[in-house]
Amino acid sequence: MDDHIPSTIRKSLLALTTTLLVIGLSSQARAASAELVIARATGQVVSQAPCGPTEICQTTLVSGRATVLGKLTGVLDETIDIATGHYTGTATFDGQSGSVFTTYVGFVTPPDASGSVAFIENHTVVGGTGSFAGIAGRLAVTGTANALGQISIVGIGYVVR
Repeated sequence: MDDHIPSTIRKSLLALTTTLLVIGLSSQARAASAELVIARATGQVVSQAPCGPTEICQTTLVSGRATVLGKLTGVLDETIDIATGHYTGTATFDGQSGSVFTTYVGFVTPPDASGSVAFIENHTVVGGTGSFAGIAGRLAVTGTANALGQISIVGIGYVVR
C-alpha cells in the first residue's frame, strides 16, 4: 500500500517526523520525563455522514499498541473537507493506566482506483487521565484506508509528563 502514497505526502511526513524528533529531543534535554512514542494500530471507520456542503464527519475505532500507553483502544472523531482533503479531529486513546486526549489536523489523498486512500496526521497531546494526567506532546501519524474503511497506521512522536 505504501506505493500508493504520493511523494508529496511522504516528503511531508518525513519533514513532520524530523521536526517532531528534534522538538522531542530538545524537550528531553529540558525535561527528564520526555518519552519517545512509537505506535501501530488498525481500525475501522464506523460512521460517516455529510455535515456540511463539502464536509464529511466520521468516527473511527482503533486498537493497537504504543510505547508509553501499552495496549490501546481509541476513538477518533473528525471533519473532512472532501474538496481539499484537509481535516481536523479529536481523539481519545485508552491505555492500561489511563487515557490520552489529542487534537489533530490531517490530509487525505483522493481515492485510487480501488477506493484506497493514504493520510497523514499531526496530533497534539492536550491532556490525559490516570497516570497520564498533565501529559503533553506531539505525534505524527501516517496511514492507509481501504474502500471498506479498514485503516492501518504508524505513528512516532513524544510525550512529556
